[in-house]
Amino acid sequence: MNFLMKTHLNPTSTRKKSKLTFLMTLLTMAVIFISCSKKQSEETMPLPDMAQPPQVSLNAEAVKLQTGQMAIVYATFPEEQQNLDYTWRIEDASIADIDVLKKDSVKIRALSVGTTRLYLESADKSITKNVGITVTAQGTIKLLCIGNSYADDTVVRNLYELAQEQGIDLLIEVIYQGGTSLLDHWNNLQSNKAYSCYRIEKGVTTRPSQTFKEALAKEHWDYISIQQLSRYSGKYDSYEAQLPPILDFLKKNATNPDVKYVLHQTWANQADFISTVFEQYYGSDQSRMYREIAATSKKVYENFGFDVLVPTGTSIQNARTSAIGDFYTRDGYHLQLSYGRYTGACAYFQALFGNLYGLDIRQSKYKNNSSDFEAQVGREAAYQAVLNPYAITELTAYQEVPVSPILSFDKIKISFSGTSTTYPDWNFMTSLASGSLLDLHDITGGETSVKLKMVKGFKGNNSQGPATTTTALDMPSVVSKNSFFHEGSGTSSIVEISGLNKDKRYKFVFFVSSANAVAPDDINRETQFELTGNGTSTAVLESSRNTTNVASIAEMQPDKDGTVSIRFSASPNNTQANKYYYACAMAIEEVK
Repeated sequence: MNFLMKTHLNPTSTRKKSKLTFLMTLLTMAVIFISCSKKQSEETMPLPDMAQPPQVSLNAEAVKLQTGQMAIVYATFPEEQQNLDYTWRIEDASIADIDVLKKDSVKIRALSVGTTRLYLESADKSITKNVGITVTAQGTIKLLCIGNSYADDTVVRNLYELAQEQGIDLLIEVIYQGGTSLLDHWNNLQSNKAYSCYRIEKGVTTRPSQTFKEALAKEHWDYISIQQLSRYSGKYDSYEAQLPPILDFLKKNATNPDVKYVLHQTWANQADFISTVFEQYYGSDQSRMYREIAATSKKVYENFGFDVLVPTGTSIQNARTSAIGDFYTRDGYHLQLSYGRYTGACAYFQALFGNLYGLDIRQSKYKNNSSDFEAQVGREAAYQAVLNPYAITELTAYQEVPVSPILSFDKIKISFSGTSTTYPDWNFMTSLASGSLLDLHDITGGETSVKLKMVKGFKGNNSQGPATTTTALDMPSVVSKNSFFHEGSGTSSIVEISGLNKDKRYKFVFFVSSANAVAPDDINRETQFELTGNGTSTAVLESSRNTTNVASIAEMQPDKDGTVSIRFSASPNNTQANKYYYACAMAIEEVK
């Protein structure tokens, strides 16, 4: 009320005071506003001398797997957090399970279709990281191989069967041309040249002919494998020019953006192989050739961004340290047809599926035509090669071939042929090379203890025999038409039959023929068979136009080791200019 009175009594003075009060109020509010703004800014802005603390990190933001597949997740800990206790756990153990490898790593195995999360947590829960896991149904694994006869040797046989045994649906396509290098592949790609092919799908092998581009576009390939020509496999400069454009083409045209690229390492020649190329590039030295292949494959694998290395060369070199020895090729450079090819396929299987599915090739039971010992050596050699792909692992546990019990049999029939087929009553010796081995079954398909070893090989294959014969051997045409041959006076080829009962006697029957050979009637092409066991016996057989005759040795007792050696040669009666002699078919029968 006093204030009203003052205002009423002195209006001029009151107006001056009101203006002053108003200005003072504005000034006070401005100061308060500036102060508050500064305080708010200081609270929200980070201090310049305080950095964010380091965080635990995982090597993946998301993991995608198919059922059965495996993956490893790694954690990186800041130095100040390394000593904390951590726990890995999976959110839904029905989708995936885990195996803790170390404090900083865990292996995930996909179990069923679905999604879940993997967690890494410190004991006090102050640190938590997680990664999403998506599991889809296992589909067909699709493998495209670009190579030559070495890809044929390694991939076309045994690999599908090894995968099938483990429940893996594998589609394989091999586009190849014999003697083809990376340079040839690049030229063929540019000219759109058609390749020979093998396609193995659902266990059925077909032979489509197609170009590089057609094969690439045909499927959503999971793996694409590349292989250099053997002679260049130890020469790094042979990769530098042509590999980059080939890889660039593949990466631009592959329909699967997640396709993985495979480097297929080849193997060294047999030590006693005679070749001008072997001499020119590696001084005819197997050890040198292997060392250069191993070193080059390591450099190529690391420098060109490959995802998988298949160490076939190291697996073969490992296997050569076993009791089987150096005899892993059929001609000095191509793989021996049974255990040689099997060993190469085991290396391929372990490299592709060992980590992906957590599989161990040593647990496989499939062995194709290899003996139990040969298969064990092949599996161990491949497993060790994948563990240590650039150096030889000595197979010390396989220095002696186990002695098999002597098994009785009715009759064993053997075909010497470059062509293998599915007659269950015949054994097909398809390798000419010295050291080649074959486990023999009897005419019922039953297992025996008898083995055939090519001690001293033949020169080549002959397919000029008769299609129709009438002998006690009852030969199909694939047997009678095909044979091994050699030539030269004083030359011989030796086959060893082991695993026989030293206390029994055996009948040996032989057939040879060059029935389609055009020659004067007075030319003799007689082959001699000299058998040595507990004693020596000899038989001869004229091969010219033969369709009805066989040569027999009625009784032959093995030596004290259960072995009979058979020497094939041109007989003294052979008047053919080149002294040709043959091995076509034979039978072994126990004398009752």
